[in-house]
Amino acid sequence: MSTPDRLEATVENRLSKLGPHEELRTEIRKYPVRLLKLLVALYEERAAPVPDHMLKLPPYLGETVLRALVEGGMVEIREASYAIRAYAPTQEAIRIVAELSTAVAAGRKAGAKGTGAPSARRRNQAAN
Repeated sequence: MSTPDRLEATVENRLSKLGPHEELRTEIRKYPVRLLKLLVALYEERAAPVPDHMLKLPPYLGETVLRALVEGGMVEIREASYAIRAYAPTQEAIRIVAELSTAVAAGRKAGAKGTGAPSARRRNQAAN
């Protein structure tokens, strides 16, 4: 590796350890699940595919994640006269989101049987 390439790699490594970069890495990991949950909720609420204009996706990240969900077989693109595109979760996606909801509810129920004092994490979540 040439000196400029090594220097660039060193700088990239240093910058990748900064807080905002870590936040971005976390967002990239968590956003697909949030978007999938949103799509399933809107689909169930509407009993119809979700038009693209209802999603309010963040630029680039939102579009990329949506494409990944389609490519991964979690979401299908549907034709709609009321939107450029509409999206419907697959049965697998609906099942996965239901499993997540059940697991979260079970975790909350188990936490409620604890010592009676809410954890710092639960207090922070409730405040948000």
